[in-house]
Amino acid sequence: MKKLPVIFISLGLSVPSILFAQTDIDALRYSLSSLNGTARYVGLGGAFGALGADFSSLSDNPAGIGLYRRSEFTFTPSFGSENTTSSFVSQSSSNNKYDFNIGNLGLVFANPLKSDKGDGWKSVNFAIGYNRLNDFNTRATYQGIN
Repeated sequence: MKKLPVIFISLGLSVPSILFAQTDIDALRYSLSSLNGTARYVGLGGAFGALGADFSSLSDNPAGIGLYRRSEFTFTPSFGSENTTSSFVSQSSSNNKYDFNIGNLGLVFANPLKSDKGDGWKSVNFAIGYNRLNDFNTRATYQGIN
């Protein structure tokens, strides 16, 4: 029984030597999000995260759907373009990429409660959907003879 703690300690000390963590570049890459969502949300620069009553605010502030008074279905297509130009030893190359994405797709169910009293709950809302937060699909071309 005395060998069991020694085995666990030696295993615990050897495991971190084979593990790899994220670098600072990975942390920056995955912490930034691009501005995607409904046209209303993108047009105001994402300010509906605080205001609510827009489906795109669901990813920033889920309590924002509490301002809905009617049910809503939302679908927002998005179009992206990417242009990359590189040069190496006086040789240049370029690459263009165009893609079509779904910015968001969602459904909000709003159920106003019939209440004679002025206080208490006014409605019960439920939302389900998809918000595109970022796009990690990039393409870059490098070529040249050294």
